[in-house]
Amino acid sequence: MVVAPQHVGAGKFLRLGTTGLSEPKHRPALLRIAGALPSSGDPSTDAFAAERRGALALFPVVEPKHQADVAQDGSLDPGKLVLAFAFGAPATAKGRDNRVVRFTTVDSSRKGEAIIPSR
Repeated sequence: MVVAPQHVGAGKFLRLGTTGLSEPKHRPALLRIAGALPSSGDPSTDAFAAERRGALALFPVVEPKHQADVAQDGSLDPGKLVLAFAFGAPATAKGRDNRVVRFTTVDSSRKGEAIIPSR
């Protein structure tokens, strides 16, 4: 499941900031959907929790060097926006040895490169 910040209502927009929209309050919902936390008491979140389901949250982030480029109306050249993410693996994502499956984006052969192309 992919979760992304949404408009609160018609005519309302997200305010972009240097830290993005990722806040600690978002992570428990992701972990609940992924089955890593017990019921939150929120039926909307609990309805998405399922065995073998993970969750990915996307957060728009403006780096400090581009903060001054955010217009008064909140718009920004998309090329100056970074899309960060938080990932909650399914609680059932374990190998045969009962160890948790780990995901990594490290490619030691490409030290110093920020973008790793897919193979």
